[in-house]
This record gives sequence, structure tokens and C-alpha cells, in this order.
Amino acid sequence: MSEIRVENLHKIFGPNPEDATRRLRNGSTTTEDLRSEGVTAAVIDASFQVRQGETFVVMGLSGSGKSTLIRMLNGLLSPTSGHVHVDGRDITAMSRKELRLVPGRRGFAKDFPDLTATIKKLKLNDAQMSSLMDSVARAPHGQEDQAARQWADQNPQAVAAFTTP
Repeated sequence: MSEIRVENLHKIFGPNPEDATRRLRNGSTTTEDLRSEGVTAAVIDASFQVRQGETFVVMGLSGSGKSTLIRMLNGLLSPTSGHVHVDGRDITAMSRKELRLVPGRRGFAKDFPDLTATIKKLKLNDAQMSSLMDSVARAPHGQEDQAARQWADQNPQAVAAFTTP
């Protein structure tokens, strides 16, 4: 397992992404202004740390930048600005070849769109959400949905909130 530290991460799609980032940082523009210019600010100034052994969940509305953020954590997308450190190494400064050699990088950030959609419908308290995310995080690769279903079978009160009209 790896430690991840994200500092001031931005991902801007469209013309002049560096200029758009600068304008967002200094407050001279809004995301609505950028949109009218054909620019999409997918991730704006994300900063957080995930220590070894922790489970960190990114949740949000459709189109809010979750998948873009995860792709930057995995090194599949380069950020417009900011840094992603894995075990103290800045992966945003690495070449594709160097990135492939980072131990433990693959699989530390996963995107489960079907699971995310289901979880959004559940009315879980913090303890239930933490328990579910721990179950999914401990599941072997490819068995995450099965782990979520097993958790639901063991926690019928949470599922009742989802299935009751």
C-alpha cells in the first residue's frame, strides 16, 4: 500500500488551460465564465493526503471531476498544475516509462461507476459508509461489486432504506 499526497491539483480541458488555472487561482474568473469560453475546469485546487492503510472515497455528482481526479492519481492524465506524490515521489514529473516502474501504483485508485451510483441512492450514516468502503477496499481486484453485495446482505437495514419506496 502506498501513501498519497495531492497538492493544489488542477485539470483544465480546452484552450489555454494554464491561463484558465491562473485566472481561477487569482479569482478573476469563474467556472461559468470559462465554460462560455469553451473551457472545462474538471478539477480545481484539490489537496489531500491518504496515509498507508487508509481508505479514501471520492464521491460527487455526475460530471464533478471524480474520474478525472482518479485518472490523475493513477498517472493516466497529466494535471494542468499541481502535484501527486506517491511514497514521496512526484509522479506528475515522471515520464510514462518511469511511472510504470512505481511499485504499488496500479490499483491504488479505482473508479466504480455502478457502485458509486448505487451508494448515492443509499441513505447511509458515516459508520455504515465507512464499513461499506472498507469492505470494497479489501476485496480482491475484480470482486469489488461482489463485496458490496455481500456487505448489503449483512446490513439489511441500510439496504431497506434503498429499496423502500
